[in-house]
Amino acid sequence: MGVRSKPQQTAPAADERAVEAFIGKGGGVTKEPAESGKRTRLQLRLPDELLKRIDAVRPKGITAPSRHDWFLQAMIEKLERDEVKPWTQPQR
Repeated sequence: MGVRSKPQQTAPAADERAVEAFIGKGGGVTKEPAESGKRTRLQLRLPDELLKRIDAVRPKGITAPSRHDWFLQAMIEKLERDEVKPWTQPQR
């Protein structure tokens, strides 16, 4: 068996550099508002039936949002709607 020298490495192609830059940039699970600062813990108690309904509509799979992320997104959507047209208490 013959002995070969170590192959010379060439500079990565432009596409490979772009891919490496994209991977190195990382990412997040949720889209958070830019003004998010201090975070406060909140305990939320939900009826089992409501949690079952939420889990039924929440996407499934490897890349599905966690319950936490789903709740954050739902709250952000609600705030965006109510900031345009404020919510009023129903009359009893």
